[in-house]
Amino acid sequence: MSKHLSIFMDRGKLVAFALFCMTTVQLVFQQPYIVILPDERAKVFSATLCLLTLVVTILFGRGKERFKFGVDFWISLVLTGLAILSGIFSLVPRQSLERVYVIISAGLAGYWCSKFLLTQREFQRIFQWLVNGLLLCVIFLALLGLYLTGKPHEFLDSHWHPVGSRFLIMSFAPLSLALGRNKIDRIAGVTILLLDLVTIFIVGRYAFIQSIMIIPAIVAVIAFFVFKWSGVSRQIMAATLALTIAAGVFFAYVNPKNLDRDHISVAYRIESLFFSVDIATKHPWLGNGLWAPRDSLFEAYSLHYPFVSKEQCAQWVKDQRTSEDLYLTFLADLGIPFFILYFGSILYLLLKLLRLSQSPATNFAFHPAAIFLPLVAECLRFIIVDDLFEPQISWFFHILLGLAATGIVASRSRRLTDTEES
Repeated sequence: MSKHLSIFMDRGKLVAFALFCMTTVQLVFQQPYIVILPDERAKVFSATLCLLTLVVTILFGRGKERFKFGVDFWISLVLTGLAILSGIFSLVPRQSLERVYVIISAGLAGYWCSKFLLTQREFQRIFQWLVNGLLLCVIFLALLGLYLTGKPHEFLDSHWHPVGSRFLIMSFAPLSLALGRNKIDRIAGVTILLLDLVTIFIVGRYAFIQSIMIIPAIVAVIAFFVFKWSGVSRQIMAATLALTIAAGVFFAYVNPKNLDRDHISVAYRIESLFFSVDIATKHPWLGNGLWAPRDSLFEAYSLHYPFVSKEQCAQWVKDQRTSEDLYLTFLADLGIPFFILYFGSILYLLLKLLRLSQSPATNFAFHPAAIFLPLVAECLRFIIVDDLFEPQISWFFHILLGLAATGIVASRSRRLTDTEES
């Protein structure tokens, strides 16, 4: 029996992988969707589906592979423990723990399902093309919603933020094709990637989502100067760099979205920097708790931003309940240990991806740059949006982190094989 066929004979892994793909589809379209908690905005149903997928994967999707209690397992365990404790000691334990449940379920499921199920190239290729197809559907529905209603999220989500983030994080699929060795893959990847970029600028222009239009330009600059490109790949990256920078400059400066200095998008985010650090100094170990009221903390706080009154800012604090910046939200609401361990782990994987890009594993369907660049794009997005509260974004983000970890293992295996052969 051939190696390729034997992979698909493992029924347990096939069932887990099929559920993994179905969960991905549900998260992308948010359909079907069941409201579990009518009085809450947290997407508990999607998070529960993620958790179910993780349980099935652990029970049936590992095949003969033994579960290894590596460093990432203990990091996952500590992060989960810190988040749960933060929720328990919050002023509103139920609401905090609901957010913890959504973030932890989608994050752990995305990471570990990716590590267990996307180890074989065959499954990697299926998932690669699945996400490319889903991205094309998202592009079509976003443009259709914009054309018919003026809202790009009309057929996809309750708000445009997670739709914009889909364009960024799901770009790993066309990027992985564009950076592959197969000519047809490259043509398809470049085509889908260009459609994705064009959609970002169209949606950003007409829906006034200015921030999302700048991120591709920043990522293109990083990609061009950080990675070593040659041949067709260099030409593709040079063209992408020129187009994204030109489009970003045009939409940001030639046709800007004018925001007054006292607008909530400006004033609240600037003040949140100081206020979040203030909260972290008062609650350093477990934070204030996700979605916990900050009103009492703000009463004793001295305002730094001079262009709004404390009364206005106090109302924003009461309404928003987060810092509108994921880094600051995690720092203030989950505590300094969680902040350092979580984002430190992400930084470690990003640096490892940079090293892997110098000699990518040939048996791995995803070029390290195709994982690295969307992760960087989403990390930039975190500065202005609490994206991980959305399980559909957290799922893909942690899948990429899992792929990064899988790529590291594949690279080590290849080096060991080369050493033994020599």
